[in-house]
Amino acid sequence: MLLVPTVLLLAALAGLGLDLDLRQMRTRGWRPFLLGALSTIFICGLSLTAILLWKP
Repeated sequence: MLLVPTVLLLAALAGLGLDLDLRQMRTRGWRPFLLGALSTIFICGLSLTAILLWKP
């Protein structure tokens, strides 16, 4: 049952990644990369906290 949502999520993430133009990202500067990195760290930390609090 978990195979279908996993495959769909994989396809969606691949579609986003394949559409990325690195030349455009480079012209925007380092701030979008920093924002993405900080957002990823925040979400990972929040998820880890939730998992550790939820664990019996």
